[in-house]
Amino acid sequence: MARDKCICICTPFFAPHIGGVERYAESMARQLVKSGRRVAVLTSAAGAEAGYTLDGGIHLFRLPVARAFRQRYPIPMVYHSKAQQLQDQLESLDVGFFVVNARFYVHSLYALHLAKKWAIRAIVIEHGSQHLTVNNAFADAAGRLYEHLFTRWLLWRYQPLFYGVSQASAQWLKHFGIHASGVLPNSVCRDDAKVNPWDLRTGFGLPPSAVCYCYAGRFIEQKGVLPLLEAFALLVQEHPEAHLFLAGDGPLRQKVQASCGNNIHWLGALDHPSMMGLLASINVVVLPSKHPEGLPTVVLEAGLHRCTVVSTDPGGTRELLAGGGRGILLPMPEPGALKEAFQTLLRDPGLRQSMAEALHQLILQEYTWECTVGKLAGIESATETHLP
Repeated sequence: MARDKCICICTPFFAPHIGGVERYAESMARQLVKSGRRVAVLTSAAGAEAGYTLDGGIHLFRLPVARAFRQRYPIPMVYHSKAQQLQDQLESLDVGFFVVNARFYVHSLYALHLAKKWAIRAIVIEHGSQHLTVNNAFADAAGRLYEHLFTRWLLWRYQPLFYGVSQASAQWLKHFGIHASGVLPNSVCRDDAKVNPWDLRTGFGLPPSAVCYCYAGRFIEQKGVLPLLEAFALLVQEHPEAHLFLAGDGPLRQKVQASCGNNIHWLGALDHPSMMGLLASINVVVLPSKHPEGLPTVVLEAGLHRCTVVSTDPGGTRELLAGGGRGILLPMPEPGALKEAFQTLLRDPGLRQSMAEALHQLILQEYTWECTVGKLAGIESATETHLP
């Protein structure tokens, strides 16, 4: 395809603090601009005014929306006069390719509708690896039914090509009778490693022998933060040199804050530059999640900053840590197993360093946005004959 054609990336939100899907879409868009491509992002007006803006070279179209399920499910008001105006503006950019993030949002249907209307090729990126859960049997069953019906309609009406952010995500699509065409992996930006580390020892009065662990993410039950706190409380009884830093926010905030003490440090929600500075000063990053992750960004960022990783096995994490040489992979966030893993790394600095370096090299070789955007360019060329 000619490079002057615009790529349109569709995402339900466009704000890096929302979640992995949004970070993926924004990072891809910015790398495309950096490589000289024209990029449009079609998203919701959640937290912002509906309309068009130019943001760092990205043509940003925010659709007016109605919101459901605690504002986590924006529904585009496509017949609103503002939406019609934005659609005309988007069409004038000469869009040549659609990248649709997240399979079960109404935004996805809208983007695929535009692609079909304009006879433009489109792909859908899968970000999950199992059904979402809210730990309520009735709500979970309703959610599974909705996801199956929505996916069946999307396939029947538009027949897009599908890609996963990991092999696990691509494999998950088989649950819906979809054969993925490949993987467009979640990735990191190399420049994020060019930060000044936090001086944690001075800032928090830590001894030179301190070993610093970190959890970064939402404070929800599915992310395993409560077993993590229980495991760390057991660890510090034997190893007072261990310190845990907690970055994030969420419904469990009060429980998490109540667990903070001399060895557990509350940082709250951090912006991206601050998070990169924190990771540059951390020894071990912990992801004790039960959430259906695709390929967790925090594990990729930990590898970029040469942190050792202790993680459960949500989605594509196994693809990064399998074999044991690049981190410690646990089946479930069980406090005893977490404590044992933390203790192993605390007692063996050489093991920490070798695991961290091995993961770092893998990230640089296969999981940077330069690599992913290069793969996208190949997909864009290879799908020139595929129209919905």
